[in-house]
Amino acid sequence: MVMKPRIRGIVWFRRDLRLADQPAFTAACKECDEVIPLFVFDEPLLQSHEFGSACVNFMLGCLDELQASLVALGLPLQWRRGCQVDEVFRAALEWEADVVYWNRDYEPSALLRDRAVQERLTREDIAVKTFKDHVVFEAEEVRGAAGEPMQRYSAYRARWWAKWHAVKPTVCVVPHSSTTTKKAVRSSMSPLPTANELGYEYLVPWIAPGEHRAREQLRWFVEGL
Repeated sequence: MVMKPRIRGIVWFRRDLRLADQPAFTAACKECDEVIPLFVFDEPLLQSHEFGSACVNFMLGCLDELQASLVALGLPLQWRRGCQVDEVFRAALEWEADVVYWNRDYEPSALLRDRAVQERLTREDIAVKTFKDHVVFEAEEVRGAAGEPMQRYSAYRARWWAKWHAVKPTVCVVPHSSTTTKKAVRSSMSPLPTANELGYEYLVPWIAPGEHRAREQLRWFVEGL
């Protein structure tokens, strides 16, 4: 009997520090036999001080809740610090990953970063799977009749809503712990760094961080419409 090779996947968390409706994480848990969640602290960005201590502390709060949620699923978050392109590539080689999953980002610098990561992984025959996440429809999905970019907001809005009613995007369900615990590869985890260790001042965020609080705020907003 020929044994089917086990598929090991890395889920690279970026601006999507949550498990609910998380396309990359859901797909990895569905398609892979072994799953490793990963976050990379972007050292060049931290050194640039483009954002302040409040932002860093909020991010750490979100990561702390994400870590707890992942531990409950038996898949503790692994983290690294450095150039994201280098660290994701090194992690994929070190952990002998077959595929790396992430949700797409649309900022110019993020597009360049993701392209560089994908090129390096592809050269090593490591597959890459990316997913729509931050938007309901991507730019090329809402176009004019001839496929051209739409220039008037009213026309774009009408086309957007028409597509919404026709497609009705689905919500990804959080995988159950009864299945995810069997996919664990790295059971150990390192404590997340503190704001001071990242070179920033410790502050208590004015807005409570984390997925749970964000969903509460979303519910409050929707109920008020």
